[in-house]
Amino acid sequence: MKTILVLIGGGNRDPIILQTALAAARPLLAHLDCLHVHVSPGEAARYSRAEFAMGPALRSALEQLGSKAKSFSDLAAAHVHDFCARSMIKICDMPGNTATVTASFRDEKEDAPERLTFSCPP
Repeated sequence: MKTILVLIGGGNRDPIILQTALAAARPLLAHLDCLHVHVSPGEAARYSRAEFAMGPALRSALEQLGSKAKSFSDLAAAHVHDFCARSMIKICDMPGNTATVTASFRDEKEDAPERLTFSCPP
């Protein structure tokens, strides 16, 4: 079975990404391996204005970043499940040799480059 890695961010581009992946998967009867890399508040702080915060402001900024990360994670899962339901795609952890497109969703914690490396087949 062919597998297509689909990176889902929990944003407004998810439906387009999923539709594009499905268009590629149909001729191959491939499995859509939907991956959301959950960014920790500490990692997100490196790329935001929170990097300069101190004391209570830092705590508040990290709480906000953690809340946003959870929201993106929840939205990514909802987007995949809603898309699969509308497209009549079976969600399964381990793809088998089927005559239809299947999908799975994973929400991985931190270390995006390593997660992407280990998500790609050899």
